[in-house]
Amino acid sequence: DAVVISDATPLHEGGPKVVYVNKAFTRLTGFLPEDVIGKKSRLTTTNYAKRPEIQKLIDAYKQGKSYELTTLNYKKNGEEFWAGINLSPVHNDKGEITHWLAIEKDVTANVTEELQEILHNNIRKVFSDTPNLKNTLHEVLKQIGICFEDQIVEIWLKGIKNKHIHHTASYASNDTTQAFFATNCTMKLKTGLGFAGTVWESGKTMTFQK
Repeated sequence: DAVVISDATPLHEGGPKVVYVNKAFTRLTGFLPEDVIGKKSRLTTTNYAKRPEIQKLIDAYKQGKSYELTTLNYKKNGEEFWAGINLSPVHNDKGEITHWLAIEKDVTANVTEELQEILHNNIRKVFSDTPNLKNTLHEVLKQIGICFEDQIVEIWLKGIKNKHIHHTASYASNDTTQAFFATNCTMKLKTGLGFAGTVWESGKTMTFQK
């Protein structure tokens, strides 16, 4: 398992800084010791701290309590993985917290299986509870978006003559994304044009990077 040891600097003084990582941490995340030692723990930085599960971890840190969580993490190359993290305080002879010990492991396979089962159950419920096809497609995309934390999820279907694909349904995670989507979305594309048309023509999974 990956091991990360941080000091006990209070959050109002900048938060804990990493003092040690083992080789398993580098194998898991790709980060070298010199990438992280002396720097703030990534879990207390802004992007992470906005997540509800990380906020609970921060609350446990403030209270000096152990905490376990599963959260989406990122490797040095940007690859996502689900991390199971066990955080515990380390005390000196006087009972004072001097350091924090974090044990981290890759639990992607377990979480993916659980998420897929939840998603399948939710989609089955949508099809049984929603009689209208358009609403059904929207609700299915919504479940996919929530499950995988996607900002936009779309369905495109090929036309009768196989020359165009048509935007059939979509889901946007928030009002800002929905507004952008509503003003920039093309409802019809020739196969091979645009990102959706290119994916359709290639028949392969592709990644859009802006």
